[in-house]
Amino acid sequence: MFYAGRQQYIGVFDSTTKAFLAHDIASQVLKIANRYKGPVNDKEVIKNVQLARKAAAECVSALAKKKNDECIDQ
Repeated sequence: MFYAGRQQYIGVFDSTTKAFLAHDIASQVLKIANRYKGPVNDKEVIKNVQLARKAAAECVSALAKKKNDECIDQ
């Protein structure tokens, strides 16, 4: 995904559905992280991308385990 002026890696997924979900979740997390201002420096960009990557991976994993409600609440 594209964030802070460059391509950011959020993971590899075994289906297009999971990849789409991961991208959507990561995008939402990054929008929330930047609600008031954009990332100030590279350290903040890394922190935001790691947070987005973690949220996406957890929700995709929950989807695989059929616990979809965990994704909705985050």
